[in-house]
Amino acid sequence: MKKVLLLALINLLMLGSCDTHKRLITCSVMKPDSTVVAFYGKEISNIIFSPEKVNFYKIRPKTKNDSVKNLIGEFAIDSLVGEIDSSYYSILLFMLCDSTNYKIDTAINKCHFSPYVAYEFIKHQKRVSVLLNLGCQQWGIAYKDTMFYEENNCENKLIRFTHSIIPKDKYINNLINSK
Repeated sequence: MKKVLLLALINLLMLGSCDTHKRLITCSVMKPDSTVVAFYGKEISNIIFSPEKVNFYKIRPKTKNDSVKNLIGEFAIDSLVGEIDSSYYSILLFMLCDSTNYKIDTAINKCHFSPYVAYEFIKHQKRVSVLLNLGCQQWGIAYKDTMFYEENNCENKLIRFTHSIIPKDKYINNLINSK
């Protein structure tokens, strides 16, 4: 019963992003536009927009004591929350595909990039991670030895989406209550 209620809540969140029910169905299978593909590049886009698996992690800035094996980009993994179900993934895909959620040609704000969570997309053993600096409208992309950053226009959606996965997280709850 809880899963049904959670899926209904997620669908309501998506309705805020789509104009009609017919568009909602289209959004779940949406392809990224050329601006988004150009931003990520073909190789990264291929992994993010058609993964075999998506994992969700809580992360933090690394310290001297952090093992190299437990990193995503330049950040230490605190915990693997778990694999994201495909119904959740379609919502995340919708946000990542929409070029209006990116501020591609603007200057990055002065906020220090300190992500709290990461979504790791896996395809043919290649991994791309999208790191979220929640509360600062920034996301970062980690692929191989490369990290790049961008501002986003969907901060509240990303916070609510993350809250649907880890509803008891104090930091995420504080962000939701402050909005």
